[in-house]
Amino acid sequence: MWQRFYEKHGAKPGFALVGVAIDALPEGARDFTRQAGCTFPMALDSRNLLNAILGVKTVTNAILLDEEGRLRWQHLHGFRLARPEMHAMAERVVAGDLEEFVASPGVVQESLEVESLRAELAERPGDPDYLLMLGDALGREGRADEAIAAYRQVLAVRPANPTAHYAIGSLLLGAGRKDEAIAAWRNGLEADPMNFTLRKQIWMVQFPDRFYPEIDMRFQVEQIRKEGFPDLSKLPISIRRELADFVEDDAGSK
Repeated sequence: MWQRFYEKHGAKPGFALVGVAIDALPEGARDFTRQAGCTFPMALDSRNLLNAILGVKTVTNAILLDEEGRLRWQHLHGFRLARPEMHAMAERVVAGDLEEFVASPGVVQESLEVESLRAELAERPGDPDYLLMLGDALGREGRADEAIAAYRQVLAVRPANPTAHYAIGSLLLGAGRKDEAIAAWRNGLEADPMNFTLRKQIWMVQFPDRFYPEIDMRFQVEQIRKEGFPDLSKLPISIRRELADFVEDDAGSK
């Protein structure tokens, strides 16, 4: 994509595109450049000096210098023209006012993890595995709404994905939105009724006194029956084992 960008803008006054290959093997970098058909200049950083100077830990990165060689702007760890927002930024640099762009580039620099995942998603749009990782990364950074949006994209592809349902509910609960959290977990149960992890999360939120300071296992047996599982032998073996003693006590008391 950079070659096409260079072919489009290379003749414009004041514009120059220079690539930097971080590669300990010069011949490998040269072979890649030839195979890619690059006609813009390519420099070789065989000692990884960009890491020492800018903290670059992965590729690709974008660095903007003015006509006097001064560093004016940079976006590290995930700048790929395949990302629409990044392509728009590159077009702005060429077509617009440099000072205006530097003052307001339009896309913020994010963490290494998030930038890398967004870059991967640019190559694999809608990939549920990368969206799960993005949701996890955003959630750990305290960006709950963005994380929830990523998980909902997962569910658009994999409606029964337990990780996404669980995570959405947990993030909503952490934001104090209890009713929405329960609704999110119930959506997960509609897709996967045998998911007792989700089922128990709902119980813990609705009936905290049945779980703290001690877990009331007989309550769980009653609740399972109320929720449409009168024949406990149909439950997953892990649940049957967990409740076995209490089911037997319950049956013997009748």
